[in-house]
Amino acid sequence: MDVWNGSLFHCFTIFLKKAQLHTLGVTDNQLFFLFGFLAILLFFWVVRPLIRLLILLQWNDLLTYMVGSICLTAIIYWFQSGNRLAVEESGSEHLRFLLLGIVFFGGVLCTVRICKSIVYNLKKKSHSY
Repeated sequence: MDVWNGSLFHCFTIFLKKAQLHTLGVTDNQLFFLFGFLAILLFFWVVRPLIRLLILLQWNDLLTYMVGSICLTAIIYWFQSGNRLAVEESGSEHLRFLLLGIVFFGGVLCTVRICKSIVYNLKKKSHSY
């Protein structure tokens, strides 16, 4: 089974010689496992300072939005991947509109937060006079 051609992992064939790894007994599944482990390790290392900053700034809405959108996207993708026909015909289009809805909600959330911040600062200035 040649899963490396035409996939995300095709660019890694520059660094990894699949034939040499197969002679060592390394299967494609083990390579995917290793890639997944290293990718999540990298993302953990990159995202952790950002999450700590958001917690210190008390941006609970943004954190909830990020985690919720990731979970929702994963759940919808999981349901659609179970139905191969839906993924092949219109699943990617539905996933695009799902992501567009998530981005639109993020824009609305950002606008509401900015408006609340402006109103809070205006009230604070008016009470200080």
